[in-house]
Formats: sequence, structure tokens, C-alpha cells
Amino acid sequence: DAACRFLPELEKPVAVYAGSDVSAIGVLWATARLGLRVPDQVRIVGHGDTPEIGITVPRLTSLGPIDHDFSGAADLMASRLANPGLPGRHVVEPWRFSPREST
Repeated sequence: DAACRFLPELEKPVAVYAGSDVSAIGVLWATARLGLRVPDQVRIVGHGDTPEIGITVPRLTSLGPIDHDFSGAADLMASRLANPGLPGRHVVEPWRFSPREST
């Protein structure tokens, strides 16, 4: 609904970077309701590279992790819960940009 409110007010063409793939799907639905063409009038990029975006029409571009194995993050959380006094750690995981038909 929010996308339906703001998209008509913007100059075309427009690009929307959504904070999640679910939000990007919502923007895609809004463009369909408004009769806007993706990617001709609105380009959409999601975040997370989740499997759901592979079944949209058009398929959504997304930024997300190369490997969807989050066991390392789960281990970090478990160790912190077991020992709250542990020093903080910074872990960097590789991500990729996956361009598809929405851009």
C-alpha cells in the first residue's frame, strides 16, 4: 500500500531499493496494480536473495549472501548466550549482486 501511494508521485523512470526481498515483492505487486512496467518505468532491487524472488514475473534483482548457510551466525549467538561476557566479534560474509529482469 505504501508503494501504491508514493510511486505515482515520482518522476519516471524510477528505481526502488527495498530493504528485503519481501518488500521488493510488495513493490512489484504495487507496480502491477498501478499499471507500471518493470523495468521500463520502475526498476526494483531486493535484499536477501531469497528463493521467493525467483518465482516472480519479472524475476527480481537482489543483493544477498553467496552461501545461505547461517550455522556460523547461530554458533556465535549460542556462544554469546552461554557466555555473555565474551568480547564482541565482527564476522564478514561474502555477498553478491544478482541482476535479474527487474533492473
